[in-house]
Amino acid sequence: MPAQLGCDKLMEKYHHKCLELDHQVNSGVEDMFTLSKTKAHAYSLGLSRIKAFVDLISLGYDVLYFDLHHIFFQNPLKYLYTQTTAPVVVSGTPSSGCRPLAALPDGKLPDDHHRLDIVFFRSQPSSFRCLYNWLYWSTHTAHEVGDKPLDHHTFRNTMQECVNSLGTAVVSVQYLDPHAFPSDCATKCGCNNNAPAEPGPDGSCPKEVMSKWVGYLLGCSGSNTALEASMTKYQTMWTAWNATQGH
Repeated sequence: MPAQLGCDKLMEKYHHKCLELDHQVNSGVEDMFTLSKTKAHAYSLGLSRIKAFVDLISLGYDVLYFDLHHIFFQNPLKYLYTQTTAPVVVSGTPSSGCRPLAALPDGKLPDDHHRLDIVFFRSQPSSFRCLYNWLYWSTHTAHEVGDKPLDHHTFRNTMQECVNSLGTAVVSVQYLDPHAFPSDCATKCGCNNNAPAEPGPDGSCPKEVMSKWVGYLLGCSGSNTALEASMTKYQTMWTAWNATQGH
């Protein structure tokens, strides 16, 4: 797949490790949306992802996962290590928009569907336990043909069960601030005071809004061509603003 080949090419420069989806049903498949429409293929893709998380966390590595329709303006790891503390950190839910989410004091997670556009796991015994439970549940639970088996459809329930079992003193789930990680599904100019920001007369987003951006989720672009155009648009906008800051 193009993404896999791109990762392999970057490996020459950054010396990282590219993990491949090792299930035969994924061989030669180019369209992930087509792949996810069948139960067997969806489970293959989802379980590959969860298994990779379990493997890496068990080896002592923290894991940052994000979908490819993201553009980052700053290093997200700096934000994650300084602005979050929970063993499990995820992006806001699609329905939350510009509203910051938080688990309740008793650990209850929002009932919204969790898309997992970004997920960050700290390598801790509690996060490993929750990930292992997630993998075990996905492989040992009977599902109906009409079920939605991709991992983000099971994440919320299995994590809630883990928090309830271990207690909030041991494990918790934290949500990224949409002011730092806005989504184009909710706003085209980021978030300001928990509401979508409006562009200026020249079409640029407000400078005080862009100053908070770490990354932008572009999951509602609609096509690869539109996604590329959106990435170029936001990168150009942010670079122009950043230049005024003397960076």
